[in-house]
Amino acid sequence: MNNISKQFQDFILALKGCRLCWRITAAIFMAILFIEATILIFSVDKFKRGLRYEVEREGLIISRIILRDVEFHNHKTSTISLIGLSLRQNTVLSGMIVYDLSGTLISQFGDIPTSLPKVTGDIAKTIYNFDNDQTMEVMWPSHRTRSKFIVLAKIDTMAIAPQVNAYIWRIIALILLISIVVTAVAMLVLERLILRPIRLLRDGLSAIALSPKDPAVSKLSNVGIDEFGEVTRGFDQLTTQLRESFAKIEIQNLELQKSKDEAEQANVSKSKFLASMSHELRTPMNAVLGFAQLLQNDPNNTLSDTQNDQIESILLGGNHLLELINEVLDLARIEANQAPLVLAQVNAIEILTECISMVSPIAEIKEITIDVKNVTKVNSILRTDPLRFKQILINLLSNAVKYNEVGGSITVEVLENSDKFLHISITDTGIGIPQDSFINVFKPFHRAQNNLMNSKEGTGIGLTVTKLLIERMAGHIGFNSLDGIGSTFWIELPLASNPDVFIWTDILRVGVDEIDKDHQILINLTNKIMQKSFKASQLNEIIMEVKEYTRYHFRREETIMKACDYPNLDNHLALHQQLVSQLSVLSDDWFENKNPETLQKLRKFLKAWLIGHIETVDTTIAHYAEGKERKIRQALKKIELTG
Repeated sequence: MNNISKQFQDFILALKGCRLCWRITAAIFMAILFIEATILIFSVDKFKRGLRYEVEREGLIISRIILRDVEFHNHKTSTISLIGLSLRQNTVLSGMIVYDLSGTLISQFGDIPTSLPKVTGDIAKTIYNFDNDQTMEVMWPSHRTRSKFIVLAKIDTMAIAPQVNAYIWRIIALILLISIVVTAVAMLVLERLILRPIRLLRDGLSAIALSPKDPAVSKLSNVGIDEFGEVTRGFDQLTTQLRESFAKIEIQNLELQKSKDEAEQANVSKSKFLASMSHELRTPMNAVLGFAQLLQNDPNNTLSDTQNDQIESILLGGNHLLELINEVLDLARIEANQAPLVLAQVNAIEILTECISMVSPIAEIKEITIDVKNVTKVNSILRTDPLRFKQILINLLSNAVKYNEVGGSITVEVLENSDKFLHISITDTGIGIPQDSFINVFKPFHRAQNNLMNSKEGTGIGLTVTKLLIERMAGHIGFNSLDGIGSTFWIELPLASNPDVFIWTDILRVGVDEIDKDHQILINLTNKIMQKSFKASQLNEIIMEVKEYTRYHFRREETIMKACDYPNLDNHLALHQQLVSQLSVLSDDWFENKNPETLQKLRKFLKAWLIGHIETVDTTIAHYAEGKERKIRQALKKIELTG
């Protein structure tokens, strides 16, 4: 008995936590109620007809007794009234009218019926009239009265309604009891055969979702030999394979992380080496060039033509090498985030005109014409670094000259796009770029190989530096090219009137390299979301990347704060959770509805969060991170390894 009670308690507890069980229980209960209610309607009607039949039968028996007495007294009409009045006391017969078979009225007494048809002779079957629940009027033919008379009677039916009501309540109570019992039995059967396996599957899947790598929870309990058992066994096989795959992936991740760390360390070492070597090489190279110029310009020792040509070769090669050294040093500084931007409002057309003037002499040597379009028709005020902007334009214009054909042309076009960006395109009629080389165009030390002479010129770093600078200034760069026909390189930089872009400067620097790097990536992604030219599918990818990288950044930032014993960690964690929640709500709303108002809210949220959070909150971390760089690197490496 105790065992049964415990099983019942376990069943009730399981039922409380199973939403599907409640739905099935409600469905079964309502189905039984509906069926029983349908049956109730017919059974009540049958019960009511039965009661009426009994009442009618009682009235008919009394009528027969009266008529026998009448026949016994030779059909004296006075006898009917006397006998009727005496017999109807305490019976259902309220009154009646007696006719002979020809339709002649014989006698009547009591509360006579009034709604039945007129009697003209004997009838074949009984006629009923139910005006209300209190009386019933009936016409009995002679074969029912078993006499030579036709009788119209009024019968009292007031006792029927209470009996019907009592019957209905008894049936309702019985229906509820049956419904509860049947539902409970059905649920016990369903719980054992279906719901228990489903709950086991649910609990097992939830445990696996929480700890997919734990062998103790990555196997479901055996739930029988039926279809559910087959499902669980199949899922167990799948989780076993997944666990093995997880183990392999974890090993691969460790190897990849090791390779990544080595590559990052190698990249840091490379940048340091390049910066160091560039400094070391530039000093003696300047000395070589200086002595060569002294020899060339010494009035006391005039050089011969041969010697002068040799000095020119030294100067040409030395200047080329010095240019290479300067570009390598510039690349190293930009990659190491040691090339700060100085923002100012500049007139892009003025700087473009100045840059064209600087490359024109080189273009004239190759008889190349330069045509400029739309320079007076657009808003050209940018908020950017003027020196870096000039460096970008000179690089692109120099390439357009360098890789152009003799007698070719260069077209420079300036446009303002709908996103409040200034679009500058530089088109040449040169050698072009093969399609299989597109992927390498912005990689360092890559140069065009279409022309052997041209391939010897340049350092292969210019476009790499240009791309890095453009992205640092919240801009974009791209190109189109046809091999042997020419190329078009274009850049886009935000106008000073564009309020929706961020440009990373030292003002936003927190002072912790890892956090600053994450902030730069988030700012670049946010700038992409701010653009109105992207399609919905492209925005989806960017927004998803922002969500994922935000969580990744917060995890790294929280690890850094723990490593450096940040005092307000709990408040910072709560703020991170709030920001992630708001970002999820807005992004999920966008994914579902693609509402422009939601996108605008998302843009405002990202802008307010990034700038406000960086300037007011994250800047407080640097003080506690001082001198703990090694501890921070170890903590970050640990979370990268654990995933």
